[in-house]
Amino acid sequence: MLLPRLIIADEHRAGKLSSGVLIASVLKAFGYKLKPYVGNVDDTTLCALQAVCGQPVTMIDPTLCEAEANVKWLFQSTASPDCINFILVNLGHAVDADTPIRVSKECALLSKWLDCGVIPVIAADASSSITVNKTSQVVAQLEKGGGRAIAFLFRAVLNSREFELVDREVGRRFSVSSIGFMSETAERPSPKLLDLVTSNVKSALLPIKSVSLQLKNNDQMICWPVFYALSLSAPDMARQPALAKPIDEAGKVNIAVIKNPITSLGGDGTERLMKILGCNIVDVSLDGRISQNVAIHGVYVPYGLTHIALEKLLGNRYLKALLSKAAGGMSFLLAEGPSAALFGERIKLPSGVELDGLGLFRFECAFSNISLGSHKKFTAKSKKANPLISGSQEWVYGYTSSTAAFNGTRVEEETARDECWELSDSPNSKPVRRDGWAKHKMLATSMRIEPWGTPETFARWLNS
Repeated sequence: MLLPRLIIADEHRAGKLSSGVLIASVLKAFGYKLKPYVGNVDDTTLCALQAVCGQPVTMIDPTLCEAEANVKWLFQSTASPDCINFILVNLGHAVDADTPIRVSKECALLSKWLDCGVIPVIAADASSSITVNKTSQVVAQLEKGGGRAIAFLFRAVLNSREFELVDREVGRRFSVSSIGFMSETAERPSPKLLDLVTSNVKSALLPIKSVSLQLKNNDQMICWPVFYALSLSAPDMARQPALAKPIDEAGKVNIAVIKNPITSLGGDGTERLMKILGCNIVDVSLDGRISQNVAIHGVYVPYGLTHIALEKLLGNRYLKALLSKAAGGMSFLLAEGPSAALFGERIKLPSGVELDGLGLFRFECAFSNISLGSHKKFTAKSKKANPLISGSQEWVYGYTSSTAAFNGTRVEEETARDECWELSDSPNSKPVRRDGWAKHKMLATSMRIEPWGTPETFARWLNS
């Protein structure tokens, strides 16, 4: 399979916009077609990339997908042969000025498993010698992890003279060269996540569009056609056989998905897998408007910041009708992350205001804006029978957000009976806490589940 692809691995800088978002913005302005991906969990970067590209972003985190075959199937099922399949991933970061960058596991694995070159974007706001040494450390770590760099790009460069020094030394030391730089004046603060998913998105994008225009009109800093050329240099991929069969009623099962920017923080990967397995996706807005007048057999409420639209969601009569059907065991429900709060008994907002949830499960949820963007990856093992996984040899990968805290509302013994799985740092480690509430075919969990990590298990749940 010939799938043009490119990994942009940006050095993480706290509070700063990812340079990969700027690169995507400029390439779009030049007319290049992009299929955007993010290679690690990062709500703000995903939403910024989504807003810049004007299309859904797919998450392809190899540590959540677990296996090379899963990553390849995800990528081949979602990539396009007639565009740049643009994968933006965190390169890593240095703890302090005296330590090297720790290249992220996600970056090296994606390069290795997708047989795809990486363009590290390295901050060069120190001396040229420090920058070149940092580049050497990145190359060595990438190669150790099975990845490879195919070009370098430098960000936050103090001036063109400093870049010339870096560029000359890079040319001496490495077999690949730099393709340009972004000056320190191109650095921008990271936009606020809430702005990216609300009506403030246009104003949040103004600084990005402004600096993108400057970069587009200054071709002396970056050779922009090289990005497309490098994406074409990726070798053909052997076709990955499907890892799960379509459901028995393929083409006849309609799943209602609550669609809005606030429920898009986890990307569109789950919906894409549902389609591949034979489900039809029916878009439902926050206030209950439905895109197709068809029978609904399941409801999916994606991971998102639903607390900012609770009035619409709790007053959504169409959604309530679907949920009453699910509560009677007639259809299925998956509610992930903070969105699961809707289905508990009580919801506490950051302002302190408390509201009644839909009451399908016995838990409460408290929201906080303090930890936006803070995540923890987990493995969920079955504690008792639930709609998604069963048996001690099955698990599902995912992550939780510090935005929402879930607590059982009954005494400990009753709460323990309600909760349907245990979270661990890895499949073989001890449980750290309980999570998940199940009833009939319904599942609500504080996790954002990665179904591409366990596609057969997910297909079985859809088939139930």
